[in-house]
Amino acid sequence: MALDPDTPLLDGRFVIERALDENPVPFTTTYRGRDTENEVAAVTIVEYFPRALAGRSADGSVAPREGQAETFRQGMKYFRKEAKVLREAVHPNLTRELEDFEEGGTAYRVSARPGGASLATALEKKGGRISERAAVTVMQPVLKALHALHRQGLLHGGVSPEAVYLTESREVLLGSFRGAQMQLARKTGALDQVTIPGISPAEQYAPDGRRGPWTDVYAAAATFYRAVAGRPLPEAHAGSLAEETVAEHLRRADTFSKAVRRVLERALAPRPRGRFQSAQAFAEALADPAKRPGERDDDEPSRQPAPADAPASSGSQTEAWGPASMAAAAAEAIQEDRERASRGAEQAKEPDAPPEPGRVEEADPDDGEAPGAEEQGREGRGRRRPATLAAAALLVVLLGGAALMFTGVLDSTAGSANRDADVDGPARYERLRAEYERLRAEGDSLLEQADYRAARQRYQRAQQARPRTETGGYVDKRLREIERRQAARQKKRYEQAIRQGDSLQAQARQQAGEGNDRAAGELYAQASEAYLAALQHRPNDSLALARTRQASARSASSGVDEKGNASDENPLCSICGQRHEPGFHDRAAQMYRSQAQEAFQDENYTEARRQYQGLLDHKPDDAAARQKIEEIDALISETDRQEQFQRYRRRGNTFFQKGNLTEARREYQLALDVQPGDSAVTRRLQTIEERLARRQKQQEQYQRHRDEGDTFFENEEMKKAARSYEKALEYRPEDSYVQERLKEARRLAAAAKKKTRRQNDDRTEKDVYEHPDEQPKIAGGLKALVQEVSYPNRARREGAEGKVFLRVTVGTNGAAERVEVIRSSIEFGAPEESVEAARNAEYEPGRVDGKPVRAYKTVMIPFQLR
Repeated sequence: MALDPDTPLLDGRFVIERALDENPVPFTTTYRGRDTENEVAAVTIVEYFPRALAGRSADGSVAPREGQAETFRQGMKYFRKEAKVLREAVHPNLTRELEDFEEGGTAYRVSARPGGASLATALEKKGGRISERAAVTVMQPVLKALHALHRQGLLHGGVSPEAVYLTESREVLLGSFRGAQMQLARKTGALDQVTIPGISPAEQYAPDGRRGPWTDVYAAAATFYRAVAGRPLPEAHAGSLAEETVAEHLRRADTFSKAVRRVLERALAPRPRGRFQSAQAFAEALADPAKRPGERDDDEPSRQPAPADAPASSGSQTEAWGPASMAAAAAEAIQEDRERASRGAEQAKEPDAPPEPGRVEEADPDDGEAPGAEEQGREGRGRRRPATLAAAALLVVLLGGAALMFTGVLDSTAGSANRDADVDGPARYERLRAEYERLRAEGDSLLEQADYRAARQRYQRAQQARPRTETGGYVDKRLREIERRQAARQKKRYEQAIRQGDSLQAQARQQAGEGNDRAAGELYAQASEAYLAALQHRPNDSLALARTRQASARSASSGVDEKGNASDENPLCSICGQRHEPGFHDRAAQMYRSQAQEAFQDENYTEARRQYQGLLDHKPDDAAARQKIEEIDALISETDRQEQFQRYRRRGNTFFQKGNLTEARREYQLALDVQPGDSAVTRRLQTIEERLARRQKQQEQYQRHRDEGDTFFENEEMKKAARSYEKALEYRPEDSYVQERLKEARRLAAAAKKKTRRQNDDRTEKDVYEHPDEQPKIAGGLKALVQEVSYPNRARREGAEGKVFLRVTVGTNGAAERVEVIRSSIEFGAPEESVEAARNAEYEPGRVDGKPVRAYKTVMIPFQLR
């Protein structure tokens, strides 16, 4: 159970806003909070709260369960020790620790909450992975921070994409420390609850595992692998991840250069002694992997589809990161590319150098190879962008997808050219733009020449090379125009072939009527050929098929073969059961085969299938055609499956962005039915379930407070009703019913208060006893009243202390009829707070001769800062 929002800590300096579900572990609870004494208010508050060892009482305090006091105490000792080391370990790439303290039976530590997002969020926005060079740039400051921690004798215990933060000020920070949790988990036997599958090494799963800096080295290397390969390593539980398994995964991940692959093989060695023994050694190996003894490697890094975007490695830079500076950087980089391109292809073909500190490599395009793209890729290969430019791209992505870059919005289908240059890299953008324009122009020219097949190919390649700045509407229209023109041309040619066949048949009938059987047979054979041509444009067309068979049968009955020679009457065909000239089915099959092969090459699988099916009508035993149909059916099925999956996923994304989580969940589940195990959709479903659970909890809280307000309202307890309605509105601020009820409750409460005061003022002072036989008493004593008094923030800031003396007129029913301030040695709102608390308190009335009477009660309320 987490603490409620607005819970104050450390005498009100820190206030909890809400519990977070980031990196949930069984020994701590993490909150988002604010620092009331600091203008930079955002803080992260970590509470020591081992759920298996302790429970929380109604007032929010934590107490160990029976028999667990000693283990609870030792765990809190680990927690405080880790907090002390972190607060003293000043490093530009560590999250800044502000305070650690004990309160409510447990311990807390507070750190500044960095603006930005985690590496895990950035990876999700970037399609799951980044380039090798971008990952090197991100991990270098992380390894420096780890080295600083290790020198202080502290292990991190939980390095992962979720623990690495990329800030708005271009810093890379390491947080989410799990060292103390690992010690407590080791003692309680709950190691499997704090390890991270695919990240934690085998020794973190074993109670007697040998832990040290090499433990964090493995986790950092696994994080590096996850960022570049786009998938995690298998879980290393109980040493199940052997050397050959790691090597196999690295070999299959073709996104690593050979030199970096060798570095990772060492960093991910299953046995601790086989790894780098310090984070600094790992960082040095990553900084220059090709120059390690015996590991020189001139091979360039393998191509990888994700853009090479990552924050700069230095955590100490303070330059503002805004649109203006990015525009200047982009313009400078584009100019640099043009200058290098003009120096000649030979210079551009030089092999890549190892990564330079603070610089990242530009990624190759991931939109496929179109004619000329290979040459452009070679021209751009080996170039490097300033780290600020590449880092800006990743920061635009990780800042929730809402940050503006120049005038465009991330992932918008109609963004600006400058935005695309920043996200994809200026050189890549220029190449894509030039390739897109070239292919589009070629497609337009071929379309004008009515070469529809070649035009379609150009437009399809243009779609692949299209930069994000182009909506694709122009190319889509052209492709639809090609389909329309091709359909019109096929219709025209079909009609021409039918007319030609009809004309030839008419001439044949005329010759047959005149007794010229030989001439009639030749004309019927020509008519059959014309109808076969019509079938090429409309396969299985019933009219063309019937007339083809009719003309072929009449040609056969005329006693003339396909060459015009006299022959005996042909027998009935075993395929169609009719008479026709020899070779008819062979010619028809060849026509269908030609059309089918052309359609298949154009990836027009539906048309290709129709043509192959027409071929089988004339050659039923053609095994190659049947095999091709099976292949096409598999391709169509896979294409349909992918289209259906993408359709469900796009709908899910739309509903998710609109906040319609129920509909989004339904669409994502349908997507998983089509393509089970998709990691991105699975993660999104998990996020939806978590959000729906929070919504359900908020709805329950809202309903509870609303029902309480209605009950108090019906019982005419308007002040209590108003408080309940106010709490309900915290969960649903736009609820009109609660708004109206709150307004009415406040009005009635104010009217009742005004009426009571007027009645009290009408009473004469002689009706009030100064010295009754029994003085009025405060229900619960003065201590209970003082606890209801809030120390004014202004008085706290001013450091003001003092006392407020009140005179309370207590009625015969125990209610405070009137409260006056007699004397006060403190201001800044303290007297007003005291009067409000005394007016709302309950009293035992004074008595004379055993009967309750109206009487005065003097109350002193102290204000003292602890």
